[in-house]
Amino acid sequence: MASFAQRGNKILARVNIKGYPPQGKVFASKAEAEDWATTIETAMKEGTFSEAPVAADVISVADLIDRHVAKYLTAPVQKNKIAKWRYGLIKRYLGHYNNKTLTKTVIAEFRDKRLLTCKASSVVRDMDALHGILKKAKRDWGLKINEDVFEVMKPIFYNKRDRRLTPAELDALYRSLDECRNPYMVPITKFALATAMRRGEIISLRWDRIDFERRTAYLPITKNGRPRLVPLSSAAIEILNGMARDDERVFPITEHVIDSTWRRAVRRAGIEDFHYHDLRHMSLSAMSKKIPNVIELSRISGHVNISMLDRYYHTTPEELALKLG
Repeated sequence: MASFAQRGNKILARVNIKGYPPQGKVFASKAEAEDWATTIETAMKEGTFSEAPVAADVISVADLIDRHVAKYLTAPVQKNKIAKWRYGLIKRYLGHYNNKTLTKTVIAEFRDKRLLTCKASSVVRDMDALHGILKKAKRDWGLKINEDVFEVMKPIFYNKRDRRLTPAELDALYRSLDECRNPYMVPITKFALATAMRRGEIISLRWDRIDFERRTAYLPITKNGRPRLVPLSSAAIEILNGMARDDERVFPITEHVIDSTWRRAVRRAGIEDFHYHDLRHMSLSAMSKKIPNVIELSRISGHVNISMLDRYYHTTPEELALKLG
């Protein structure tokens, strides 16, 4: 059956009928939403419904984005909120174009306009998001897309970081985090340094997925979509042994709390240009000295593409000089 919800000044229509995947689309008026829902329901009941929009040769970029958002970004998680914001931005610039009028010239102009107001890295994410929807429209939804839209050059930028804390800075950070009065911030920071796990992986970790005998932590969901076992060092085990077990999650804390607490703690400690994700850089850099085999190191870090590990593997010229003898 159909349901309708207000989304700002627009109406989101959803159709849920047993035997078919949920359908959703955003309209400017309730009447348009009801007409669309009736058409979809009728097609499903008559057995003529197809997800691929083959009946429409021309569909606007705004409609493609709305369809993608309604189908794939329904859960109210933080990453989805960021994605929805980015799709909304793309709609403002390109929403009135359709799959036939959207050309590489149009996208190049979009790129250049965005570069006037934001960093190259943001523009690359904008273009990746747009290309993702266009590829889905072509491969999964049967639309004809101008092939040249994928040829537009993305801005080139260098985002490899090599920010590592000195021992004095690390001590200052721990003291500052301890002053935040959140009992999880210090252990979660130490655990990140001991394991090189991503923030999302750490806060999703559950006690029943830790094998203290084998010294491993099982992650059913990771950034690359593959489950993995994380080896735990003696330092990581010691941190876990010092944690209370009154929750099924090892660190019952949210990314939002970590972000806000982290910013205050770093500022209070007088530390400049150090992000939470830099802990992963520090950890993998330290591990690379104990485990020089890059294949083994990738098993710890969870990188499928070993070349991506280069973003996190950092050694100084002085350290390399010592290795040369």
